[in-house]
Amino acid sequence: MTKKVYREGDALSLKGATLRVHYKDGQADQLVNLTNSGVEIHGFDSSKLGEQHLEVSYLGQKLDKTLTVFVVSAEEAGEKAVAGLELTDKPKVEYIVGEALEKEGGRFTVVFDDETTETHALTDEGVEVTGFDASKEGRQTITIHYKGASTSFDVLVNPKPALNDEYLKQKLAEAEAAKAKVDFTFASPEVKEALLAGMAASEKVLKEHDTSTQDQVNEQLNQLTALLKALDGQANLVKEKEALSALTEEATALLSSKPNHPSCDALQALVEKNKELLASSELTPEALATAKTGLETLIALLKEDKPAVFVDPATGVEVQFSNLEPTAIKGLKVAKVEANQAEKEELKGREGIVFDIEGVDASGQDVDTHHPSLVKSLWIRIKKWSKSSSSQKVKHLNP
Repeated sequence: MTKKVYREGDALSLKGATLRVHYKDGQADQLVNLTNSGVEIHGFDSSKLGEQHLEVSYLGQKLDKTLTVFVVSAEEAGEKAVAGLELTDKPKVEYIVGEALEKEGGRFTVVFDDETTETHALTDEGVEVTGFDASKEGRQTITIHYKGASTSFDVLVNPKPALNDEYLKQKLAEAEAAKAKVDFTFASPEVKEALLAGMAASEKVLKEHDTSTQDQVNEQLNQLTALLKALDGQANLVKEKEALSALTEEATALLSSKPNHPSCDALQALVEKNKELLASSELTPEALATAKTGLETLIALLKEDKPAVFVDPATGVEVQFSNLEPTAIKGLKVAKVEANQAEKEELKGREGIVFDIEGVDASGQDVDTHHPSLVKSLWIRIKKWSKSSSSQKVKHLNP
């Protein structure tokens, strides 16, 4: 055997060991390697320090002599010396000018002077890889260094192919045009931000044409295509229009139930304006937001119980009609009248003026009221007050 001294924990090495087989029938002697499948060896224990005698048999026949080996501790054996390196797995070996060397996947075997081995990756600590020049075209020899030993392999650096970035330019132009369309203007903030970031990254790749790779161009093209497809402006516009339509319907219902509310005219005008806005083909998020806010504000005002107030400039008579009156009251008719006998008795000799007051609609016709109204002035007679009540409700300000 060529190896007789082993470190604690080492496997038995039969490399180079042979035995001579002698035949009794006169056949020539035969040399058999101890690695032969017919050879059996017993008695080796790498965890047991000291001298060991190994029994050897061949084809069932036991040899007269034993093999003597020694197992020593690591401290006693000292550090193993590296005899050489063997590359077992190559990393990437073909590159384009400008690409960095890739060590991932590369592995080599360290052979020690005692014939033991261990495997390392090119990325392991203590491993040095030299000889690569990313700017140089052609075949290059890469050398692996480890503990004073080295081995090498070749890589090929190809010239950079012509960069095809026309499709990316077209897609970028498409994205730029989309910024002025509903798909983008009504898109969610995070979707907008993602598209703008993707456009900026694409512009950078195009600007760095000389150093960009085709993979980078293709990646940006795919990303930009996906970002454009993800624009949700159309769906958001439908939701915003539905929300404004719902508010418009609510406002229309309130206008119908409270035609005499002070905010009625303003709300009616806004409802008509919003109907035109919803039918427009040039909607903007700002216009819709303004319309929505305006409607919400006026709807809130219309829900408040405010009367329709009219003042007759000639007499100073003020009437506050209920906003629940079914007919829209647009003005007053106030006329001085002679007090009747009952009213004269009520005045009890005091001086006073009696007015006949009527609410009128937009055409000047008298309006029959259905709800109590508040009148501020001198003693007043109400000609048409409430069809549901025969009692006259008046306000004594200056009796």
